[in-house]
Amino acid sequence: MAQVSFERASCTYPGAVRPAVDRLDLVVEDGELLALVGPSGSGKSTVLRMLAGLEPVSAGRVQVDGVDVSEQPPGERDVAMVFQNYALYPHMSVAENLGFSLKLARVPAAERERRVREAARLLDLEALLSRKPKTLSGGQRQRVAMGRAIVREPQVFLFDEPLSNLDAKLRAQTRLEIQKLHAEFGVTSLFVTHDQVEAMTLAQRMIVMNAGIIEQIGTPEEVYEHPATPFVHHFLGHVNVFHGCVENSTLDFGAFSLALPLRGLPEATSAVAYARPHLLELDHRPTEPPQFRAIIGAINTAGPLVKVELASKTGTVVHVEVSQERYRQLKLRKGAEVFVKVKNMRVFPQSSGCSLLPQKSG
Repeated sequence: MAQVSFERASCTYPGAVRPAVDRLDLVVEDGELLALVGPSGSGKSTVLRMLAGLEPVSAGRVQVDGVDVSEQPPGERDVAMVFQNYALYPHMSVAENLGFSLKLARVPAAERERRVREAARLLDLEALLSRKPKTLSGGQRQRVAMGRAIVREPQVFLFDEPLSNLDAKLRAQTRLEIQKLHAEFGVTSLFVTHDQVEAMTLAQRMIVMNAGIIEQIGTPEEVYEHPATPFVHHFLGHVNVFHGCVENSTLDFGAFSLALPLRGLPEATSAVAYARPHLLELDHRPTEPPQFRAIIGAINTAGPLVKVELASKTGTVVHVEVSQERYRQLKLRKGAEVFVKVKNMRVFPQSSGCSLLPQKSG
């Protein structure tokens, strides 16, 4: 096990206008499982490849267990990477795939067989050891790819979107296997994914990346419940967006207004408010502000929460989630006018991109 650190580490590809990863400062604690999420091109996979030695560190440095590995060849770094496309050797059996890196490292045959057998036991591959990759399912191939990393007994595991080629059921199953393996081995692990639910399920901490920089880092709960920037709010889950500006010392969003401690914001400063669907409430009667009238446009009753789409008087489309019980109590129907109460939102002045404060009511 080892602590991993990036100290103002950058990676700039030849001919690129900007770095793929820009002055990254990050410490991954010994034994931690850290998830990196972000849109395509955000730099999350490049971070892993810099650590693995597959991409150059253009500036700054990368350390593993206190040792600067920035200039070390990939083969000399004690890290193991699991790729999205499995990267199995088609002419080798499962056992040969599992043990190939050990053979290259001239690990004695007895020790090599012991590690292969142990990895096969952990990943339920014992009955498949003589088979070739083409005869395996996607989930089985991914387990072989993970087993190939496990047998190396590395200081650090790197997972580069390893579940993206699996169906929903296999993804859930493999997530559990990764959690079990991390609990058993306690190896420092970095996990890249575009699936936000996956990151929040697996990770002890998560990073949201955008354009080569970290937008926010924290526990999954911290990042989801207290997004630090508009980008994070947009990226993690569905969110309602309200555009407004400062007028007469209040924030006017057209459908409703908020009286806030505006910290000296001048009149006409534009702002954006974000509220997740489960943080809005519906009622047939007006309650305390902030609230606004809206017309129900669509109702989806499938699942534990009822999803309601509405339109405010300003034309803003709003999405609200209510419990099945509340839906039955209100007897909601398409075309009905209801009051939408804002229980919790986060407001960002567009000039700074920093949150004014989370606004709660009720």
